Amino acid sequence: ITAVKQSVSTLLATFFGWGVSALVVGGCVSGGGTGVLELHNGAVVTNKLLVGGYEGSIDPTKGSGNGGVWQFGGLMTALGSVNSHQFGGHLGLDADSHGGYEMHGGTFTALGAFQIGYYGSGVWSQYGGKAVFTNELGGTTARSHNVGGGNYGRGSLYLRGGRIDSHGALAINS
Repeated sequence: ITAVKQSVSTLLATFFGWGVSALVVGGCVSGGGTGVLELHNGAVVTNKLLVGGYEGSIDPTKGSGNGGVWQFGGLMTALGSVNSHQFGGHLGLDADSHGGYEMHGGTFTALGAFQIGYYGSGVWSQYGGKAVFTNELGGTTARSHNVGGGNYGRGSLYLRGGRIDSHGALAINS
């Protein structure tokens, strides 16, 4: 998905890769790409989430992707998997990749580890709404959520309104 702008009542998006399905905003199998996703009241998205980066194995040589998500309402659920090391989502995966998430309302839930700036750069800006970073659906292993991780990952988290609940460690610049 190289460019998406959506504000319809229900959005179900699937991109095949990562060995499972994922919603990719600003990235592709061969690297590169720019994308935008906008969610409004009534929108529902449930899938793994990659915003900005290469949609395959972590490989800094695969190129860059730039993606942004703006959530004004609705429900975004980034899925992990039960008791595995798979992440629920990334903002900025791989070198030279940039991913951003700006939340003004609605609910965001990451079921599985959520990475903000993992090898690339990622920014989470929250002005309203509720974000929940939690364990995988039905899993028993606690996961950490990272702001700045991997080799040279750069992450920023801005909370200007709303609420963030983290179940498991929320590591800043780990």
